[in-house]
Amino acid sequence: MADLYDELAREKLSEHFTSVFLTRILFLLFAEDTGPVDQGLFAQVVRDRSTEDRSDLGGLLAELFQTLDIEPTRGPTRTDELLMCLPYVNGSVLSEPIPLTHFDAQMRTALLSATDFEWGTISSAIFGSMFQAVEAKDVRRELGEHYTTERDILRTLGPLFLDDIKEELDTARFSAKKLQALWERIAELNFLDPAFLRKSDVSRDMVIAA
Repeated sequence: MADLYDELAREKLSEHFTSVFLTRILFLLFAEDTGPVDQGLFAQVVRDRSTEDRSDLGGLLAELFQTLDIEPTRGPTRTDELLMCLPYVNGSVLSEPIPLTHFDAQMRTALLSATDFEWGTISSAIFGSMFQAVEAKDVRRELGEHYTTERDILRTLGPLFLDDIKEELDTARFSAKKLQALWERIAELNFLDPAFLRKSDVSRDMVIAA
């Protein structure tokens, strides 16, 4: 992934679009090793549907992202049969248009090398750190993109509610009635994370509540 980032930097793709592109690639690498995408499918698309001189790989990836972002009932019927095996991915992770990336042979090799890695063995907790590493510090500061480690997250969530839930679970473990009550209590919990809100969305009352 670092090699691929270096090659994209030479393409002079903006930091934002580089981050978006690498995030999508990383998502696909992880997805094909953990279930949402058939095992090895993304690697097969890159290997079998692009030429070794890489000239068509940028367009292929653009089509791949577009295919993943279209619901099956709305997709074109003439899409490559291999791409048709890809699932629909909602949540807008693939919806933002990005400039066509022009690959060379070295970039294609770097991408194929990344597909050979067993991404399913990697904890998803490190992805935030990886995403953060591919953007310049001033860009991250401007966008408010700062990765918090799992340890530090749990230091907040534990005293807030998680420790109490774990304690209740230990007490209710052998009682169907207590487990049902705990299940219903968890379903009623609501939390606000101001980090996900734009400044314009945060009212004075919300700040005080937080």
